[in-house]
Amino acid sequence: SSTRPTTSTARVGRRGRSAMGDEHQTRVAEEIGVLVEILKRIGKENADGKLETTFGVLFDDDASQRGLESLVGTLKAARKRGMVDWKGQMLLKGPNDKEPIVLL
Repeated sequence: SSTRPTTSTARVGRRGRSAMGDEHQTRVAEEIGVLVEILKRIGKENADGKLETTFGVLFDDDASQRGLESLVGTLKAARKRGMVDWKGQMLLKGPNDKEPIVLL
């Protein structure tokens, strides 16, 4: 008797993982949408005409704390998609409080 999964079982497994990936991408997109709305609400227009706030203000915002599972994770996902930007690679509460976060 074989202990390997049948072809149909393997296909179902892959489909299941794909569905979980789709759910994750949907959740990320929802979180980015929340982030964009927060930035529109608290951001101020910068010299380039784009909305900007600082990491500290964004971090301390009540809606940001309530509505986002991981602020830094959501910022990184939004940056990867070309929706926000900041200088540097890391954002840490305290040392990076004055770092401008720009909505592109």
